Amino acid sequence: MTDPWATGAPRPTIPWHCDYCEKPTTLAVVERWWVTPDEDDEFDPFERVMAKCTSCAMPYVLGRDADYDGGDSPLEQVFPMTDQPLPRNVPKSIRDSHDEAIRCRKFRCYTAAALMARRGVEAMCAEQGQMNGTLAAKLTALKDAGVIDERLHEWSSVVRNIGNSGAHDVDASLSREDADDAIAFFEALVNYLYTFRQRYEGHLQRKQIEKDMKEIL
Repeated sequence: MTDPWATGAPRPTIPWHCDYCEKPTTLAVVERWWVTPDEDDEFDPFERVMAKCTSCAMPYVLGRDADYDGGDSPLEQVFPMTDQPLPRNVPKSIRDSHDEAIRCRKFRCYTAAALMARRGVEAMCAEQGQMNGTLAAKLTALKDAGVIDERLHEWSSVVRNIGNSGAHDVDASLSREDADDAIAFFEALVNYLYTFRQRYEGHLQRKQIEKDMKEIL
């Protein structure tokens, strides 16, 4: 089998932001193709692109669905997996802060990423009815009200402290690890409140309905 990486022929390139180099670069296209199975009228065609970074040679797979409006839909990264947006049931104010934090981290603006994660926690407090006082006081109020437990309170305090360092300590230089921690604990808090908590409550409601139906029958 011929090694597609070993061919010396020039290849078309795609402007991209490399996750490994952490900088804007180009991807050299190794192969691209459309997946269009025969005799399947309900199948939506999609394109896949195999490519490698021209700076570090790390592999990428890009993809896009067919655009029936006549234009070209943008390519999206399939591999390596990119940061996933928060679920749509999460309030927009929280999702916007999360999306901006991810963008800041992608472009190595780590202090800005941590600040956006902290703002996301502020937005979460507001969505839960805590509008007044410092962020520390709001988080404590959520804990006292049973909205979050002690562990989640500690995790949210990590986001607050990292964000405070970035906002108030002019000599502080936040690292990639600081930004990663702030975003990760922010995501854990949001996922608990808007995914696992709601799913658990839905599970209890469903089981109660099943129990009630059995008693009726």
